[in-house]
Amino acid sequence: MRQHHYGVLQVLAVVSLVLSAATSLRGAGRALAVRQACAGLVSWSPSGASTRVWVLRLGYYKLTRAKEQGADWVWIVDHVVQTGQEKCLLIVGIRLSALPAVGEYLTHAEVEPIAISPVTQSNGEIVYQQLEARALGATRTWQEFARRAGQTTQRVQQTALAALAPPRQQRQARYMTAGELVAWGVRRVQYLEEEGSQWQEWDRQCVEQAVGWVRQYRHEVEQWRQWVEVGTITEQFVKTHGLTAGGAQQLQHRLAAAGTLPRTQPLCAEFVQFVTAEGATANAGERLVGRSEVIESSFGKWKRLQGDQARSGLTGLVLALGALVAPTTAQVIKQALTTVPTKTVLTWCREKLGNPVQAIRRALFAPLYKAEQKQDQIPLAA
Repeated sequence: MRQHHYGVLQVLAVVSLVLSAATSLRGAGRALAVRQACAGLVSWSPSGASTRVWVLRLGYYKLTRAKEQGADWVWIVDHVVQTGQEKCLLIVGIRLSALPAVGEYLTHAEVEPIAISPVTQSNGEIVYQQLEARALGATRTWQEFARRAGQTTQRVQQTALAALAPPRQQRQARYMTAGELVAWGVRRVQYLEEEGSQWQEWDRQCVEQAVGWVRQYRHEVEQWRQWVEVGTITEQFVKTHGLTAGGAQQLQHRLAAAGTLPRTQPLCAEFVQFVTAEGATANAGERLVGRSEVIESSFGKWKRLQGDQARSGLTGLVLALGALVAPTTAQVIKQALTTVPTKTVLTWCREKLGNPVQAIRRALFAPLYKAEQKQDQIPLAA
C-alpha cells in the first residue's frame, strides 16, 4: 500500500493472529517473524504499537462503514464494565435473512458492529435468572453438597488423591460451574460403586475418607444431572434453532426424552412455556436470534486482548470490539488503512473516552513520580 511500510497481506497476517489466534499485540509480529525465518525468508516484525493502531483503524472502519439496507435488521445489545465508572455499550447487528442455517451457530464474522458507546449510566438492563439460582441454588441439599465439595478440594489437592478433587467453584458463572460439579458427583458415585474401578495404588480407606460422602447424595446427583441436562438441551436448541412460532413443539419432544424424573418435568414445562412465549413474537416464517453468546464471547476476546490494560479502565482499545466482528479479509484491511487515518482514531478516542483511569492516575501522581526520580539521581555520600 502507498505510504505503508508493510503490505496488505502482511498486515492481515498480524491482525489475524491478534483477533483469531489469541496472540498479544507485541507477540503477533514476532510470531510471524519467527515463521518467516524458519521458512528461510527475510523476517520482519512490526512493533506492538503498529499492530495496535492497525487493529483500532480496522475497528473504526467496520464500525462506521455503510451497512446494507434492509427492514430485517436485529440488534444484540450488551455492556461490559471496566475499572472506573464507565462501561461500554456494544451493539452488533445481523439481518434475519443472513442468519446461519438451522442447527448452526451464529459467529463473530456474521454480525456487524453498530455502536460502541462508553457510558456512565445505563438503565433497563435485563438480568437473567440462571438455572443454578432457580433450581439448584434453591435447595439446601445442593448448598450442602457444594460446601462439602469445596472442603474436599482443600483436603486432597496437595495429596496423592488430587485426581479425585472436585472442580473449583466460581462465584460468577455459577450455572456453568454447577454443571461441572454435578458431572463430578455422577462420576464419583460410579467410581465408588463399580467393582474393579478402584485405582490400585490408592489406599481404599483413604479414598473413602476423601470422597465416600458423595454416596449420600446418590439420588440427588441424578436429579441434578437431569436438571442440568434439560437446561443444556434448551440452551442448545435456542442457540441453533432461534425463536420461531411453533418451534417450542420440537423442544418439548426433546425434553420429554430427557426429563424422566417427576421433579424434572415442571422445569421442562417452564422451559417450553418460555420458548413458546418468546417464539410468539416472531412473524410467520420468521426466525429470531435466541442467544447472545456472539457478543459475550466478543467481550471475552477483547478482555484477553487488553491484558493488564484492563486496570486502566476504558482505553482506545475499546475500538478493537469493532475489529473482532464481521469478516476480516485483505480487501477489508486495505479499505481500513486507506480510508481511516490514525488521527481519526485518536480524535474518536478523545471525544468518546475523555480522561481514562490511567490518564487521571498519571496526572495525580506525576509530582510524586518526579520526586522519586530526582531522589534516585542524588549521588550517595562518599
